[in-house]
Amino acid sequence: MEGLARMGRHAMPALPSLTALIDRRTRIPVNDSTRDGETMLDETLLAAAIDARRAILADSASRPASAMALW
Repeated sequence: MEGLARMGRHAMPALPSLTALIDRRTRIPVNDSTRDGETMLDETLLAAAIDARRAILADSASRPASAMALW
């Protein structure tokens, strides 16, 4: 997800998948030896997805439409 965040507006095709991950009522199953560890990994994945979506949307909003057409 860090890679998607760095891609900025170029990662717009991934936005629906990121949003679906964020909106899930259950998270991606992770395997850790403890319940606390699994919760921490789950929260880390959710935070990364939110940060990636924020970066993609911010990059898209920061460029004027004419500049985006040139890319």
